[in-house]
Amino acid sequence: MAVIGCGAMGCDVAAIFLARGWSVEATTRDEAT
Repeated sequence: MAVIGCGAMGCDVAAIFLARGWSVEATTRDEAT
């Protein structure tokens, strides 16, 4: 699963898939976050 955007919703989506055992890669436009 790829999550583009690591705001509040993106982090929640990533957490849901991680909890189900998926491999997740998250990225955002602002590397500081």
